[in-house]
Formats: sequence, C-alpha cells, structure tokens
Amino acid sequence: DGAMHTEVMATPRGPVLVEVNCRLHGGEGIWLPIASQCLGYTQVTALHDACFAPDAFAALPATPRHPLLKHGAWVTIRSPKEGTITQIHEAKLETIRQLPSFVGEYLAPCIAVGSRVRKTVDATTVHGCFNLCHAESEVLESDYKLAQQLINDGLFDMEEPKADERGVVPVTTAKGELKLTFSVTASDAPENSVWKLSPKLGRPEPIPSSHSMPVLGVEAAARSHASPSLRVVRRGWRF
Repeated sequence: DGAMHTEVMATPRGPVLVEVNCRLHGGEGIWLPIASQCLGYTQVTALHDACFAPDAFAALPATPRHPLLKHGAWVTIRSPKEGTITQIHEAKLETIRQLPSFVGEYLAPCIAVGSRVRKTVDATTVHGCFNLCHAESEVLESDYKLAQQLINDGLFDMEEPKADERGVVPVTTAKGELKLTFSVTASDAPENSVWKLSPKLGRPEPIPSSHSMPVLGVEAAARSHASPSLRVVRRGWRF
C-alpha cells in the first residue's frame, strides 16, 4: 500500500484515464506548493502520515477536498523552436512574478544567454514552470491566460542552429564539449511511439570529431513525423 500516481485527460468525449502507477507523482516535486495550497496536504505529507503518523492520516478526507481551499495551475515554459538563447525578456518574467496568483517558479539551467534549448514537443522538453494559486477562480483564470500569452509570445530570443547543428545537443564536461545526437529509422518510429512504449534504443548518428550517444526510442519517436504527436495526446491537459 502507498501512493499512487494517476493521470486523467479531459477530452470532448469525457474524462479518459491515461495511466496509473504505484508511485508518487513525478516532476521533481515542483507541483507540491500547488497541492499544498489547494488541498492543505500533499501526496508526500499523506504518505509520511500513513507511515509515521496514523492519527493524522486517518484525519485526512476520504475524497479530495471540495470545494478547494484555492484554485491552482501549473504553467510550463516552452520553446517554439530549437536554438541558442541570445536574450531573455526579464520584463515578461517579472510581469508573471507580479501576478496575484504567483506562488513560485522553476527555470531550467538552460534558460540562460548562450545556452542551447530544444523545441518543446512533449513533457520532457519543457524548460521550467510557474506555479499559480489563488482563492478566487476568476483571478487564477485571468493570470493563467496572461502567463500563457507571455510564454507564447516568447520569454527569450534565439539564434537558430546551423544546418549541421540541428538535433545536436552540446554538453560541456570537465574534459571538453560533447555533442550528442540520435536518429530513428522509419521502421523504428512506429514501434517506439508513445502508444507502444517499446524499450528500444534510437540508433546513434555519428558526428565528426565528437561523441554520439543513443537516446531512448520513446523520446526519439516523439520528434519523428512518422509517429503520433504528443501535442495531440496532451491537448486536453492544462499546460
């Protein structure tokens, strides 16, 4: 017995169960402040109480609190294309930070001038997030729309990669820079799509004077036109 992670997608035909896993919700815990403010407890505190404070666990509601203490939203930082950041629009970031519902943020290390960012195509290629919470749903909705608009307009400017740099991710190490890449054949793409989740590895594509590393086929397939688009899968999610 323990925590369970469940994902349900809101679609035009009703709620659809996406997955159920016997674990805590992931995302490095960046969602915890939202759950704490909206419910008064989190999966983590509930799991702790189940193991070490049975009386506190028994006092938790049998179903999620309704109405919520506050309304919350998680807004991801996205990039419309691949490239190197040349400028960060601090004024836009500050506008989001001054929203009445702003709780906190996480900016990935790549959000810095001179850093390379990948095009956002799924949950693994977002570059951070903003946590929003407010007691009034109207305030949250207004802040959510403004934050999304600012992100869509662009929080940073980028220089597009050269033709031979597309799909290549440079990684700086103590011994120098490594250039990582991958490729997927037409037959691999559907087999490794998000629908089957086959554990195959993408085939490494060699780059002169550098090192290549294979990447999980699931990630590679997400970038392939031959496989279903994760954007369609996630259309009903609030990202």
